[in-house]
Amino acid sequence: MSKSILISLIELIVISPILFYSLKDKIENNLRFLLLFVSVFVLNSFLIELPRKISFFNLLGGQWNWTGKLFALTAALIIYLLIKRKFLNQYDFLKLGQAKHSLKPNLILILLLVLITVIYTRFFGDHSEFTIETLLFQLLPGIEEEIVFRGLMLGLLLSIMKDKVVIGNMNIGNPSIYATAILFGLVHGLSFNELWQIDFNLGYCFITFLYGMVWGWMNLKSGSILLPIIAHNLLNISITLVAILNTTANSGS
Repeated sequence: MSKSILISLIELIVISPILFYSLKDKIENNLRFLLLFVSVFVLNSFLIELPRKISFFNLLGGQWNWTGKLFALTAALIIYLLIKRKFLNQYDFLKLGQAKHSLKPNLILILLLVLITVIYTRFFGDHSEFTIETLLFQLLPGIEEEIVFRGLMLGLLLSIMKDKVVIGNMNIGNPSIYATAILFGLVHGLSFNELWQIDFNLGYCFITFLYGMVWGWMNLKSGSILLPIIAHNLLNISITLVAILNTTANSGS
């Protein structure tokens, strides 16, 4: 368990310059929100790893980490209910309603992402054996990760950080989206192996960072995590189905 906590702290250190450079006010005035942000991130990583490291907590078993994801999802929903009133209304993203004129461009973006991902996975992606459990599990990360990263963490940062960062005459975008997207990429690409050596998958980290940027932007424009959840799950299922088709095609050739 110490590995998951340590790697979470390293990931937070990576984004710390963005956090401190982009705060609207002094650190002391934002300390409560920063501590909540850090706590949500570290607790999420801890709960996901808990059933993997201590078999006693692996209540559901299975090929995939159902228990860890459900622990993390339950904790995220409880935290949201406890801190809901602290969010500014426009940064409370756990709702179904969509901002005016946001639905059409977001749906077009989702379709483009799915199309690009399917084509890439078909020719350059992994192979996978078909199981019902694998397909069903792909629905869970899209819910848990969007609630944590785009619902809680992005909402907390938007409440205390500037809307944009300007370097010289160039607007480089929303720092809260950058920070959560970088963490999202690091969570998927950075880990410790059994010898406590750092494993870093740059390609996977970069791809998930890009997805995190898109879903963060989609979340902010729509005012809801509904479409990011749908997009995330569609991508997960599309990648899995194409990976299964890749295996089937290879075995038949």
